[in-house]
Amino acid sequence: MFKQELKLIKESEEFKPDLYLCSIFIFNDKTQFDFYSKKTKLVTSFVVEGDKVNLLNRDKVFQKEKKDLEELKLENVKIDLDKATEIVNNSVKKHNETTTKKIIILQQNQIPLWNISAITSTFNIINIKINAETGEVLGEIKESILNFKKS
Repeated sequence: MFKQELKLIKESEEFKPDLYLCSIFIFNDKTQFDFYSKKTKLVTSFVVEGDKVNLLNRDKVFQKEKKDLEELKLENVKIDLDKATEIVNNSVKKHNETTTKKIIILQQNQIPLWNISAITSTFNIINIKINAETGEVLGEIKESILNFKKS
């Protein structure tokens, strides 16, 4: 899973030796690979299209508590994207909803974690956190998109 893309990124001119994988973000059939540097405290994001690697940006990490991002080690991910998506699809069906889009993040937060938000046709978001080692659902929230409006 993602081995070819990671190989291309690590062989690219833009890749720096002090970077390590911290998350993978998938939206609209695009996969973004985020790497963190403890030295610069920046996240560098790449997208692979075919055999071409594109550097998207280098950015500061936005977090309340300033700490280094954890390294995501794909060898610890036992639940692949298809299985994680199946878990989310079952939850969406349980709520009698239909998904229009999914925002998928694979990240490390003490454990490898799938953090998937399904946006539904009734303007709800169903967010599910799945342990990427065991497949255990760690949290599930259903909320209306309208709750996110500015006051």
